[in-house]
Amino acid sequence: MRQKLQLCFAAVTILLAQNTSAQTPVYPSKPIRMIVGFAPGGSADISARIFAESMSRELKETVVVENKGGAGGNIAAAEVARADPDGHTIFYATSAIVLGPLLYQNVKYDPFNDFSPVMLTATNPLVFLTAPSLAPRSLKDFLTYAKVHGNMNYGSSGAGTMTHLPAAAFSREFGLESTHIAYKGESPALVDVASGRTQFMFSTLSAAVAMMSDARVRALAIAATQRSPLFPEVPTFNEALGTKDWVMGAWQGVVTPKGVSPEIISRLTVALNTAMKDPLLKTRLAPQGTVLLGGTPAQFTQYMKEEQIRWKKIITESGAKVE
Repeated sequence: MRQKLQLCFAAVTILLAQNTSAQTPVYPSKPIRMIVGFAPGGSADISARIFAESMSRELKETVVVENKGGAGGNIAAAEVARADPDGHTIFYATSAIVLGPLLYQNVKYDPFNDFSPVMLTATNPLVFLTAPSLAPRSLKDFLTYAKVHGNMNYGSSGAGTMTHLPAAAFSREFGLESTHIAYKGESPALVDVASGRTQFMFSTLSAAVAMMSDARVRALAIAATQRSPLFPEVPTFNEALGTKDWVMGAWQGVVTPKGVSPEIISRLTVALNTAMKDPLLKTRLAPQGTVLLGGTPAQFTQYMKEEQIRWKKIITESGAKVE
């Protein structure tokens, strides 16, 4: 009798295990799309591709980066918000995800109701760039030059982005007459400031490294608490102008559409944590000036809320708007 009960128990255990296995889909079961809201070559794109490569190794599945530029990252964000919450579409988000709703009237996503934050991955300091053909060799000289010559055009990676708003705030604070020209990513904006079509730009350090190294653009200041070891000759804003308010970086992180299961969020978190510890990833990001961050989904959610409050104030005070 006991032997029969044991056999029956074993059979039931096997059936339950098979049923549970059948109900728990394997993740990932196909390549993962990592959407980036800007053109190839910019800060977010550079970091996304490096993280995607490392995550692919951990997840044993390809993570494919797709660039969906336009509307300051809002087009990409809206696409991810509508995607199936199966974990096979993720968003390599930037600060634009919280800035868009502050600037655009018809944004088709809510940064807190339509996404599940996974991890704050990195930040990159901003640098103030001009064309080498311009006379100013310091930020103070540039301010004098701009006030004498009148309207200055400045480029950005898109309206409402972290390369647009600081420039608008800068123009307002220092009394510059300026015109914003929005591009679909940092790379085309950098090309035009290098050629002199635009006169200045706030760029992420990672996107500008190559052009700064080749002297195709001139960096007059970095919006950080200390100079970058990559370009120690470039002063901080505090050193250049005596202001402590200009400490700004373009942050990045991974989010999924709302509704992705906690198990998949956990799987992605593990993959990102593994990537953070990857010596190769650190070696590749360091020359870009990128600072790795990390943390939990809850910490990322709180950070996003704090950033939206901070930039709402800056937008209101600067009068920045999308054209």
